[in-house]
Amino acid sequence: MIYVGEDIPCRVLTKYIFPSDMEVLFLEINFRKSKWLLCGTYHPPSQSKDYYFNNLDKALDKYPEYERVLIVGDFNTEDSENSMASFLF
Repeated sequence: MIYVGEDIPCRVLTKYIFPSDMEVLFLEINFRKSKWLLCGTYHPPSQSKDYYFNNLDKALDKYPEYERVLIVGDFNTEDSENSMASFLF
């Protein structure tokens, strides 16, 4: 769940349509003179990590105009695992 106060302009972004088995929400949030891409997500432990991160990576490619990106959620993986490390770099 993501809550944005009513005094903060934001909108849901839908350039990338995720498969129905993925829980991901992209928002554009405006703070005065800066726009942020916020991604809230949950990766179930039973889902393939490569599948999950490949789709997330494809979605991020649809939003190259954002310099400030924040991805939050439960990834159910360690940053030392190959799939996470590949996604981060």
